Amino acid sequence: MLSYIIGFLAVAVFPTALALFGGHLATLAIADFHKRRLAIGAVWGLAILGIVFAGLQQIGSYRSDQEHDAKVSELQRTANGLQGTVNTSLQRQEYMRGQLESIGLMIGKVGEKSTDPVLGQLAGAIAKMADNARSTNTAASSAKDVHLTLLYRGVPLNGQTIAGGDQPGQLKTPEVQIKNEGTQATGPFSARLYLSAQIAPFMSFWQSFDSDEPGFPGAIFFGGPIPISPQETWSLPSNVLQLMSDTKEPVTAKLKIFYSAAKPAEAAFTIRRSQI
Repeated sequence: MLSYIIGFLAVAVFPTALALFGGHLATLAIADFHKRRLAIGAVWGLAILGIVFAGLQQIGSYRSDQEHDAKVSELQRTANGLQGTVNTSLQRQEYMRGQLESIGLMIGKVGEKSTDPVLGQLAGAIAKMADNARSTNTAASSAKDVHLTLLYRGVPLNGQTIAGGDQPGQLKTPEVQIKNEGTQATGPFSARLYLSAQIAPFMSFWQSFDSDEPGFPGAIFFGGPIPISPQETWSLPSNVLQLMSDTKEPVTAKLKIFYSAAKPAEAAFTIRRSQI
């Protein structure tokens, strides 16, 4: 408001007062009294009208700017609300996808021990629903600045050879760190670890499932409603797996992290059967 008052004084009052003073002095040179009074009246009338119109113009500008600022603020609030709704919706979709995958894996395990074909069809339908949810979430989040790095002991996991224990018939998986290198949160994520050795079925934080990767007969799954904030690091829990057949040969592993990106974060590494 103060800027409008200053503008009114600078643009209207001061120049008009100066012009009024000059016009008034000019009328003093008129010898005829009636003509001088008419001239003085005209000068003052025009000056007053100029100030009034300038004031009305400033008031109109002030109101127009106020309305504009109010509309901009409303649009900003609406945009922020929509962004929050989109982010919440994406997180819910990702959480639902993780739950669908978990349910599908459990039904698949039950179906392995049952001759009922309906259980197998139900597990397949749930898995398809989870894939559709992932595709929808990925397409909606493709513009997000999210990038995950997979680490082991602070070093990129890809290409590493890691000790996997030396107990007969057992294999210890590493504790992997997942770091969000981007500027936005990931939303919930899920992890799939594929192994070149067959493992016995089990359930803990991880769950075993039928592998969909050629050359990797063993597979375990981990997922839940866990978003990773920007520059935050999460650790995947380690597990001791029971091998279907004991071997001292190194086990090839592949880890995939599915999150709000077009492609999962992936790393290939080797697990040795004896301490390094």
